[in-house]
Amino acid sequence: MDKEILDFCDFLSPTAEEQLSRNTAVESVSDVIKYIWPNCKVEVFGSFKTGLFLPTSDVDMVILGSHIETPQKGLRALSRALSQRGVAKKIQVIGKARVPIIKFVEVRSGISFDISFDMENGPKAAEYIQDAISKWPPLRPLCLILKVFLQQRRLNEVFSGGIGSYALLAMLIAMLQNSLDNHSFPQYNLGVLLVTFFDMYGCKLNTSDVGISCNEESTFFSKRSKGFIHSRKRLLIAIQDPQLMIGSREGYREKLLQISYD
Repeated sequence: MDKEILDFCDFLSPTAEEQLSRNTAVESVSDVIKYIWPNCKVEVFGSFKTGLFLPTSDVDMVILGSHIETPQKGLRALSRALSQRGVAKKIQVIGKARVPIIKFVEVRSGISFDISFDMENGPKAAEYIQDAISKWPPLRPLCLILKVFLQQRRLNEVFSGGIGSYALLAMLIAMLQNSLDNHSFPQYNLGVLLVTFFDMYGCKLNTSDVGISCNEESTFFSKRSKGFIHSRKRLLIAIQDPQLMIGSREGYREKLLQISYD
């Protein structure tokens, strides 16, 4: 099954023309942002940054150092500029979310964008994932095929109860840590690892009492010992964010259940 999975990943990978189209779209949107806030820093993160994007994936961007009064004001200003310059269509400002964002489609490429303000954890997470991909060779092909699997079943959106890319990557890294060591990479079989993933999270893991981690020596931990038990939703999977260690119980639960950057 190794060859079939790798061939499928090659099929999903962008052509030179598709990559150029995405790069051009990013430059076009960045030009509008720089027009409004010349001294700001614009960073791309998420699947576009890590190279784990599907043909239909959004581009995630963050605006740093704009010195706006509130994210909502900044999003409205960006919405007006994108519309006036004819760069975007289907513009939607989501100002009341936990992380306020603007969603739109870049006109020429048809690629969707999500843009936020001053969320530095996104680029940091992308760096962490890039390091993980270099450390764990099976991570990229397994992630791509599972993203397609989830997308086909409409299970890839966090707001509707699905699994975002960042959570999926944390689950994969934990599974690889539990299944492989650094000396076994030449012998790994992607088909076996894919089945192991489904078996681990679909059949064996007791999500009521056990959480997973990929930043500690132990892959599993007691949800009760860390205060991660949700009284009304005990079956929720608990994934310890490898980037964020939040002290408060409620704050940690929010990051725990909503770690999605795609």
